[in-house]
Amino acid sequence: LPLITTNCAVLGVALINVTKNYSILEVVVNGFATAVGFLIAIVLMAGIREKTEYNDIPESFKGSPIVLLTACLMAIAFFWFLRIEIGGGHMNGVILAALIVGGTGLILGLFLGLADKKFKVEVDEKEALIRAELPGNNCGGCGYAGCDAVAKAIAEGEADVDVCPVGGAEAAAKIASIMGKEAKPGVRMTAFVRCAGTCGKTRSNYEYYGVRDCAVMEFVPSGGPKSCIYGCLGYGNCVKACKFDAIHVMDGIAVVDKEKCKACGACVAQCPKHLIELVPYEMDHLVQCVSKDKGKAVMQACRAGCIGCRKCEKECPTGAVSVTDNIANIDYGGCANCGVCAQVCPRKIITGVPEKR
Repeated sequence: LPLITTNCAVLGVALINVTKNYSILEVVVNGFATAVGFLIAIVLMAGIREKTEYNDIPESFKGSPIVLLTACLMAIAFFWFLRIEIGGGHMNGVILAALIVGGTGLILGLFLGLADKKFKVEVDEKEALIRAELPGNNCGGCGYAGCDAVAKAIAEGEADVDVCPVGGAEAAAKIASIMGKEAKPGVRMTAFVRCAGTCGKTRSNYEYYGVRDCAVMEFVPSGGPKSCIYGCLGYGNCVKACKFDAIHVMDGIAVVDKEKCKACGACVAQCPKHLIELVPYEMDHLVQCVSKDKGKAVMQACRAGCIGCRKCEKECPTGAVSVTDNIANIDYGGCANCGVCAQVCPRKIITGVPEKR
C-alpha cells in the first residue's frame, strides 16, 4: 500500500506540473510541498493503523477492509485542504479523483467485510490458539507441511503437544495448557556434523572447479575431490536449508552453532552423505567420523578419521561405546558424559559439538 500511494503521488505531481505550466521554481516548491503533505498523510495512516491493531474491530473487518475504510475517511478529511471551484458549476479534477478513490475504498471495504462475514469458514478455537503459540517458521521439522497443518493436527489429537522442535519446551507447555494436558519433560536436541576432515586434515584427489553443490557430487568422479568418500563436501547445502543461521561451512566442513540450532532437521534432510544427525544438547562427547574403511585406508585419506581401534569401546565404564563396521558409535541413552572415550582416542575425533568460532 505505501508503495502504490507513493507512485500515485509522484505521478500526480508530474501531471499537475505539466497541466499548470509551472516554472522551474514552482515545480520545486510544488514537489517539496507535496512530499511534506505525503509524509504527513503516511504518518497519520500509520498511526491510525497501529491504533486499529488494539481496538475492538469486528473480525470480518480486520485487515484489508479496515485499511480501505480508513483510506476513504482520510480522503474525505483531506478535501478541506483543496480548493473547490463553485463559480463555473464544475468541480476540480483532483477532488473528483479523490471522491472516486474514496468512494471505491468505501465500497470495497464494506464489500470485503460483508463477504468475509458471509463466507467465513469456521475454525476450531483451540486450533487458532495453538497456531498463535507456534513460532511460524514453517520449517517442516515437525513432519507436517507447516505451522497451520501441525496446529490442526494437535487440536484434533493427531500430534503431541511437543511436536514442534523450534518452539521447544516453552511452546509445548503453553499448547499443553490449551489442550488441557500435561507437557512431558523433553530433551533439547541439536544438529551435529559427524566429520572433522578440515582442509588441513584431509587429502584431495584433484582440484574441482564445477558447480559447488553437495548433491551434484554424486555425478562427479569419486563422489567429490576429497579422498574420503564419507566426509563432508563443504559446499553448503545444509547452510542453505537452515532458516536459523545455525550452520556454516568453516575450513571445508559444516559446523553447527548449537546455541542457534532448533533441531528442525532441515540440514539432516539435505546432507547427501548423511553426516548430520540430531543429538542431545547436553552431550559433550561425540564421534566426528562415519568412515567405514579400515584403519590404513582411513589414515591415508584423512588425519582425523576413526580407525576402529576399539580403545574407546574397551575403556567406556558404562558400555555406551561400540565399534561397528570400523566406526565408533555412542549410545546417548547410556552415556555418562564422563569423557573417558575422548581421552583414550588416539585420533582425537571424539569431542564435544564444535562451537562456531
